[in-house]
Amino acid sequence: MDILRRILTVVSGAGMDLVHPGGALRAALFEPVEFDGGLAVSSRLLDGPLTDFNLMFDPALCDGAARVRRGPEQGAVIPQPSGLTALHVLSGRPRMDGQALATADTVFTAVPADLALAEGDAVLEITLRYLDQSDAIKLAIAAR
Repeated sequence: MDILRRILTVVSGAGMDLVHPGGALRAALFEPVEFDGGLAVSSRLLDGPLTDFNLMFDPALCDGAARVRRGPEQGAVIPQPSGLTALHVLSGRPRMDGQALATADTVFTAVPADLALAEGDAVLEITLRYLDQSDAIKLAIAAR
Protein backbone atom coordinates (compact mmCIF):
# COMPACT_ATOMS: atom_id res chain seq x y z
CA MET A 1 0.00 0.00 0.00
CA ASP A 2 1.28 3.47 -0.88
CA ILE A 3 2.02 5.90 1.94
CA LEU A 4 -0.13 9.01 2.05
CA ARG A 5 0.99 12.53 2.98
CA ARG A 6 -1.09 14.32 5.56
CA ILE A 7 -1.45 18.02 6.30
CA LEU A 8 -3.39 18.70 9.50
CA THR A 9 -4.53 22.20 10.45
CA VAL A 10 -6.23 22.99 13.76
CA VAL A 11 -9.14 25.29 12.86
CA SER A 12 -10.60 25.84 16.35
CA GLY A 13 -9.33 25.25 19.87
CA ALA A 14 -5.95 25.57 21.51
CA GLY A 15 -4.14 22.88 19.56
CA MET A 16 -2.60 19.50 20.28
CA ASP A 17 0.54 17.46 20.27
CA LEU A 18 0.61 14.58 17.80
CA VAL A 19 2.59 12.01 19.76
CA HIS A 20 4.47 9.35 17.79
CA PRO A 21 7.22 6.82 18.62
CA GLY A 22 9.96 9.32 17.71
CA GLY A 23 8.58 12.29 19.65
CA ALA A 24 5.76 14.76 19.06
CA LEU A 25 4.59 17.28 16.50
CA ARG A 26 2.91 20.46 17.77
CA ALA A 27 -0.31 21.30 15.91
CA ALA A 28 -1.14 24.89 16.87
CA LEU A 29 -4.19 26.90 15.81
CA PHE A 30 -4.05 27.92 12.11
CA GLU A 31 -0.56 26.37 11.63
CA PRO A 32 -0.57 23.51 9.05
CA VAL A 33 1.56 20.51 10.02
CA GLU A 34 2.67 18.12 7.27
CA PHE A 35 3.74 14.55 8.01
CA ASP A 36 3.77 10.99 6.72
CA GLY A 37 0.18 9.73 6.66
CA GLY A 38 1.40 6.30 7.78
CA LEU A 39 2.91 7.70 10.97
CA ALA A 40 1.13 6.24 14.00
CA VAL A 41 0.07 9.25 16.06
CA SER A 42 -2.11 9.80 19.08
CA SER A 43 -3.29 13.24 20.09
CA ARG A 44 -2.74 15.04 23.37
CA LEU A 45 -5.02 18.09 23.59
CA LEU A 46 -3.39 21.25 24.94
CA ASP A 47 -6.52 22.84 26.43
CA GLY A 48 -9.92 21.30 25.70
CA PRO A 49 -11.64 20.17 22.52
CA LEU A 50 -10.69 21.29 19.02
CA THR A 51 -11.59 20.89 15.37
CA ASP A 52 -9.01 20.08 12.70
CA PHE A 53 -8.97 20.00 8.92
CA ASN A 54 -7.09 17.11 7.30
CA LEU A 55 -5.76 17.02 3.76
CA MET A 56 -4.55 13.53 2.86
CA PHE A 57 -3.15 12.64 -0.54
CA ASP A 58 -1.03 10.11 -2.37
CA PRO A 59 2.24 11.84 -3.39
CA ALA A 60 2.61 9.39 -6.28
CA LEU A 61 -0.52 10.94 -7.83
CA CYS A 62 -0.50 14.56 -6.70
CA ASP A 63 1.26 17.35 -4.82
CA GLY A 64 -0.70 18.94 -2.00
CA ALA A 65 -0.35 22.09 0.03
CA ALA A 66 -2.22 24.03 2.69
CA ARG A 67 -1.34 27.58 3.66
CA VAL A 68 -3.02 30.16 5.84
CA ARG A 69 -3.74 33.59 4.37
CA ARG A 70 -4.50 36.37 6.88
CA GLY A 71 -5.92 39.86 6.53
CA PRO A 72 -5.56 42.53 5.76
CA GLU A 73 -4.87 41.32 2.22
CA GLN A 74 -6.27 41.98 -1.24
CA GLY A 75 -5.17 39.32 -3.67
CA ALA A 76 -6.06 36.63 -6.10
CA VAL A 77 -6.82 32.95 -5.80
CA ILE A 78 -5.26 31.21 -8.79
CA PRO A 79 -6.57 27.66 -9.22
CA GLN A 80 -4.36 24.76 -10.20
CA PRO A 81 -4.59 24.13 -13.97
CA SER A 82 -4.66 20.37 -13.36
CA GLY A 83 -5.94 19.80 -9.87
CA LEU A 84 -8.13 21.61 -7.41
CA THR A 85 -8.07 24.71 -5.27
CA ALA A 86 -10.28 25.39 -2.26
CA LEU A 87 -10.56 27.98 0.50
CA HIS A 88 -11.76 27.06 3.98
CA VAL A 89 -12.71 30.06 6.12
CA LEU A 90 -10.96 30.02 9.50
CA SER A 91 -12.16 33.36 10.91
CA GLY A 92 -13.94 36.58 10.02
CA ARG A 93 -16.02 37.40 6.96
CA PRO A 94 -13.69 37.31 3.93
CA ARG A 95 -15.03 38.12 0.48
CA MET A 96 -14.39 36.12 -2.68
CA ASP A 97 -15.38 37.91 -5.88
CA GLY A 98 -17.48 40.21 -3.69
CA GLN A 99 -19.40 37.36 -2.04
CA ALA A 100 -19.21 37.32 1.76
CA LEU A 101 -18.12 34.03 3.31
CA ALA A 102 -18.57 32.82 6.89
CA THR A 103 -16.40 30.83 9.27
CA ALA A 104 -16.32 27.12 8.30
CA ASP A 105 -17.43 27.79 4.70
CA THR A 106 -15.44 25.89 2.08
CA VAL A 107 -15.34 27.14 -1.51
CA PHE A 108 -13.86 25.26 -4.48
CA THR A 109 -12.81 27.36 -7.46
CA ALA A 110 -11.85 26.42 -11.00
CA VAL A 111 -11.37 30.01 -12.21
CA PRO A 112 -9.24 32.87 -10.84
CA ALA A 113 -11.02 34.85 -8.13
CA ASP A 114 -10.45 38.02 -6.12
CA LEU A 115 -9.97 37.51 -2.39
CA ALA A 116 -10.45 40.31 0.14
CA LEU A 117 -9.33 39.65 3.70
CA ALA A 118 -9.98 42.32 6.34
CA GLU A 119 -8.17 42.56 9.68
CA GLY A 120 -9.02 39.39 11.62
CA ASP A 121 -9.99 37.37 8.53
CA ALA A 122 -8.14 34.12 7.81
CA VAL A 123 -8.58 31.35 5.25
CA LEU A 124 -6.87 28.03 4.65
CA GLU A 125 -5.93 27.74 0.96
CA ILE A 126 -5.81 24.10 -0.09
CA THR A 127 -4.29 22.99 -3.38
CA LEU A 128 -3.84 19.65 -5.08
CA ARG A 129 -1.88 19.40 -8.34
CA TYR A 130 -2.39 16.15 -10.21
CA LEU A 131 0.85 14.58 -11.43
CA ASP A 132 -0.41 11.80 -13.71
CA GLN A 133 -3.65 12.43 -15.57
CA SER A 134 -3.91 8.79 -16.70
CA ASP A 135 -4.86 7.58 -13.21
CA ALA A 136 -8.25 8.26 -11.67
CA ILE A 137 -8.06 10.80 -8.86
CA LYS A 138 -10.60 10.52 -6.08
CA LEU A 139 -11.55 13.31 -3.71
CA ALA A 140 -13.13 12.34 -0.45
CA ILE A 141 -14.70 14.98 1.72
CA ALA A 142 -15.59 13.68 5.15
CA ALA A 143 -17.63 15.47 7.79
CA ARG A 144 -17.91 14.54 11.42
